[in-house]
Amino acid sequence: MFDYIGAIYHGDPIHTPASSPLDNQDSALSRHLERVRREMGTAFTNELERTLRVELNRGRARTFQDGFRLGGQLMLAFLDAEED
Repeated sequence: MFDYIGAIYHGDPIHTPASSPLDNQDSALSRHLERVRREMGTAFTNELERTLRVELNRGRARTFQDGFRLGGQLMLAFLDAEED
């Protein structure tokens, strides 16, 4: 916990962002997309990949917001406990 607070205070990155499974050419998802590309065509696969990227980014944004909210609630609980 103190590592995170120290990193935030000093402006250091807490962690490196996770890479998208769509960017890894060796992943199972990439192999499946390549199979879809052969079967369904490039136009369909490009649209599917764009949709998958939107959903992955939306999930990351929700996760970040949930974590930020939890951190704020935790900080408030620590401050309230200190006053008692």
